[in-house]
Amino acid sequence: MSWHLLQKYPFFCKILDIGQSISGTGEYLLVFEALEGDLEEVVDKDNHRSMFHMLFQISFACQQLKKAANLLHFDVRFDNVFVQSLDEPKDFFGNGLKTDFVIKIGDWGLCEFDFGGKRCRQSYISQVL
Repeated sequence: MSWHLLQKYPFFCKILDIGQSISGTGEYLLVFEALEGDLEEVVDKDNHRSMFHMLFQISFACQQLKKAANLLHFDVRFDNVFVQSLDEPKDFFGNGLKTDFVIKIGDWGLCEFDFGGKRCRQSYISQVL
């Protein structure tokens, strides 16, 4: 597993802690950073440039989730993708296109991923602090 790849890019809610539930059910607990402002609230859907940056960042983030931990989110939607405004426009991909926000994928409650040598499904607990 390459969870360190998730720390390389800013497109994910930071995982503050991960562990197995003490209930004995095999569930996992993921503790995420708290974020405000989802896509529906922040991104101007009538601005084609903003929509391009949003879709490109989400696509790239999903590809990195798959690469890092064979993770499939299964619930990417407007209220599960958060937006963090940037102080200065930034070119994340070296293609000359600067954006004034970065998306962060959160709410992984329906995801499926590899952890500790086994495949984990929807049975884990997702917690946001």
